[in-house]
Amino acid sequence: MPNGHKDKAQAKRKAPVKPKTPVKPKTPVKPKTPVRNKRQRQRESEEDQGFIESGGEGFIQSEEEGFTQSGNEKKRLKPELKPNIDSEVLDESEVDVTESVGAQKIVKSSGSAKLGDPYQIDQDNRLNEYDTQSKKYKEHPWSKFHEMTTDLSPDYVKFAKNHLLGKPTSEGKKIDKINPRALSAISASLESCADKLVTELRSEDDVKIDLGANSKYGRILQRSVQAIRDKYGLLIDYVAEVQKDDQARNGLNSVKLRHPTQKWEDNKNNNNKIREEAKNAAIYLMSTNPVMQPTISRVAQNQHRESSNSAIIEAYASAICSDEGDIKLIKSLAEARLRYSPITYGSDIHLAVNKAAPSETEEWGLFNTLIHEALHSVQHPNFISFLDEHVPPGLQDYIKEGIVDYLTSQIWSDVLSEAPAKSSNRNSPSQDFNKPMQINNDAKKKYPEHYYAYDKQVETVKLLINKLKEDGEKRLISAYFGGNLGAFLPKLKDTEEEKI
Repeated sequence: MPNGHKDKAQAKRKAPVKPKTPVKPKTPVKPKTPVRNKRQRQRESEEDQGFIESGGEGFIQSEEEGFTQSGNEKKRLKPELKPNIDSEVLDESEVDVTESVGAQKIVKSSGSAKLGDPYQIDQDNRLNEYDTQSKKYKEHPWSKFHEMTTDLSPDYVKFAKNHLLGKPTSEGKKIDKINPRALSAISASLESCADKLVTELRSEDDVKIDLGANSKYGRILQRSVQAIRDKYGLLIDYVAEVQKDDQARNGLNSVKLRHPTQKWEDNKNNNNKIREEAKNAAIYLMSTNPVMQPTISRVAQNQHRESSNSAIIEAYASAICSDEGDIKLIKSLAEARLRYSPITYGSDIHLAVNKAAPSETEEWGLFNTLIHEALHSVQHPNFISFLDEHVPPGLQDYIKEGIVDYLTSQIWSDVLSEAPAKSSNRNSPSQDFNKPMQINNDAKKKYPEHYYAYDKQVETVKLLINKLKEDGEKRLISAYFGGNLGAFLPKLKDTEEEKI
């Protein structure tokens, strides 16, 4: 769901950024009631409803990407730990992933750096890398990646708006009046989705199961954070140093697992929280759940032809969760949101489990899932502020999950490339951190390189990257880790523009 988190537990850092293909997170648990991950929930919804892609305005499909990671031999410079806004700092004894994070040392320098320091930030905030042959520092290819221009071509802006907003190149006509028929149709679909989801979620989480640092789940989280750092850690640290803002980096360093049941129990009697989370759930389900897509498309076609899907989603989510809304539906939506798994709030990853020890194959699915979730914890604060200010609420989850899932696939591609399938002497994500991982054949088939949780959203992201040509990948990374979303996405809250 919303944000994601990942932990460190690998090694050798790679050149910071080598796009591959997005992979989707899975939740490895299959006990009495099998615990489902995001992709499974969506796939099952499609089957139950006989859903067929109907070309819903602005929402495209996808299916492809990569895999990456293994062992951990290097030691990363331990960053200063500060609490992230909605999170707690990890106690050293709780989940010490910082010491085992494979990353290079960055030296802030106003002159020449010491010989042997791999990376240096000079007085102009350029990132330099030491060249062993010339014995000199040279500017790194990703230097100032966070400052890429936001001057997007008119052709790209039109292309992006067409794919994200649908036929109108803007939000379209504002919805001032709720249509009773449309409200009834959307409410019925949401009620069906939410009730089924709540039934599943209640049976999937056993709060007695340990999710601490030394549990299998905690160790897989450490491995996930390390995988993120191996791929993007240099860029995360570079931005934190240059912008003097540790919020994103500390979000990753502080990531931890929690049972979602506790979040529901803590908030179920808070009426304001219930309505807030119910609206969040309504927006999320309408924008990402395949079962809701036909209903939203029909409403757009029959009642709101001049409005975009995102405008419809925002207006009807607000109406459904208002003071006049059906309290039973509101509570069901809120419970679905608060019990949802996997989902990330700040540095807290809420993960439902009902099995003390996942199988070897399930560990690999969980590894992928936790990479996705931990990535949510390291999103740049300016990335979120751009979404809030310039992207319709009904599109924010769609864009966010597509970008995070795409980045997950790049990491997963590296993981798979360094974890050859073996029939013996295997090393799963929770096992020996000092040895390279070796994936079992069943896991490799189940969680392949082209594995996504949000296929359609990733496909949209890939279309945008390809349209931007050689700068696409770099602009996406500038957006997410550098907080420069304007370099990748045009402002979408501009209703004055004409339709195509």
